[in-house]
Amino acid sequence: MTPASTLRFTSPRGLRRAPALTLVSSAALLALLALFGCGERGLGPAPGAPGGPPAVELALEPAAPLDAAPLALRVHARAEGALDPGRIVLVAGEVGSAQLGQLERQEVSEALALRIVPSLAWSAPGEPGHVVLAPSVALEPGARYTVASGAPRFATALVATPSTAWPLLLRAWPPPGAGADATLAVWCGASSLPPLAVATVLEPGGPTGALERGAVSAEGGTACARFVADPDGGAESGATGDGPVAAPLELAPDSNAPLALLEPGELAAVAPVPAPVAPLACQDTEIAFGPGCARVADDRLLVRAPGAPLLWSVHTGERDWVRPTAALEPFVLAPLAPASELALVVQTLDVAGRTTRADVACTTPAPAPHLVIHEVLANPVGAEPAQEWVELYNDGLVPAALGGLALVDPGDTVILPDAVLPPGGFALVVNQAFDDTPPFDVPPAAGTTLVRVSGLTLTNQGDPLLLEDANGVELSRFDPAVKPKSGRSVMRVAPAAPDGWPASFALADTPTPGAPNAPNAPP
Repeated sequence: MTPASTLRFTSPRGLRRAPALTLVSSAALLALLALFGCGERGLGPAPGAPGGPPAVELALEPAAPLDAAPLALRVHARAEGALDPGRIVLVAGEVGSAQLGQLERQEVSEALALRIVPSLAWSAPGEPGHVVLAPSVALEPGARYTVASGAPRFATALVATPSTAWPLLLRAWPPPGAGADATLAVWCGASSLPPLAVATVLEPGGPTGALERGAVSAEGGTACARFVADPDGGAESGATGDGPVAAPLELAPDSNAPLALLEPGELAAVAPVPAPVAPLACQDTEIAFGPGCARVADDRLLVRAPGAPLLWSVHTGERDWVRPTAALEPFVLAPLAPASELALVVQTLDVAGRTTRADVACTTPAPAPHLVIHEVLANPVGAEPAQEWVELYNDGLVPAALGGLALVDPGDTVILPDAVLPPGGFALVVNQAFDDTPPFDVPPAAGTTLVRVSGLTLTNQGDPLLLEDANGVELSRFDPAVKPKSGRSVMRVAPAAPDGWPASFALADTPTPGAPNAPNAPP
């Protein structure tokens, strides 16, 4: 499909939710009532004034009413006269007459620009009165949006509604900012998909290809679908192929309703093509793991990724793991069966579409404890250092003995007394003066093991903290790129989140001493 014009908006602050809709005129009100009563096709006119611009009719793809719009969609606008794809936008929230005037004059304010949803828009070939508007992000469930234009002048509302019939597969590849490749992209969900071979085309003017099951190949990642371009590029006749294109919208193996929707986004050719990914040199305690390296533990593999973004697909014949990684990002592959011989197929995909495949055999040892520094309150509202604490969590399969272990920060070393932490158990390392019913800070959860020590002093600068065994071997590292704030803890985002990676830690509004973490604030 050759676009007459392509419009691209980027919103630095994302989408906003508007509490209500303000209609721009009595004509728009009549149009909106007609739209919401239009039935399954989701069609409706947006008429202009008598003698003015022609009526604009909207339809959603996949077909749905405007008051139950899919989270991933395309809006088809049709009119008797010509429509300019450079003048039709999707706006988060309401659009009033003042905003329509800005669109008409092409003098968009910063406030309005921040609400314009990133989108691609193009004219259907041979149809000057037909414009396709494709949002490049998923819509927010329950939020209200407005399709608006200044020429012709109209504003039509829709409401984003999630559908259990159309689950949304999230885009796993290519990663944002890594140079999206229009020849291959991957989306993954929570459930296995049936075998797929769905012909499709990327619009506007992109390559033809097929949607197939599998992350890197059909040999794994059964909960994923990938777009694979035709080998010859397959761009539609007359297409330029030199601009961004919209990702496929839906998985529809037949003429019935879609099997699933795909998280929207833009794809474009990689320029320049990056060099092939260089494999890592593995240490004596590691095994080769495709282009990366892995250390084998009882119920997990601790994997180091090479110096380039990759999509990993690992399977054993019984289970699949699909994981994107940034350059040098560590990750944990779990759960695995302890004391077992494993045969893994490890596949990777880079941003240029190149793939690798390796067969990896290993034997996991017997079950072992996995103690991690799970959460730290270094800057309590109450007295310091009396109300400071360090939470330990046993993420392993057997009990963990704490006696003789050491907490080490840049200025102090604290030796832990005897205590045993069961699998899935929490312990709070605190000072002797710690008050477990504090008036200002969150108290420990009922039943939390309190390990009282002398000399625990944490700084408010976000310094690293180590947990070592009696021989000085590092068991866990808490090294967040987050500075503590008064009354707010720093949390590991998941018990198995790897040490040495900033994204493994986050600031939390509410500490959870002795309970599972709930990080809810960015660094």
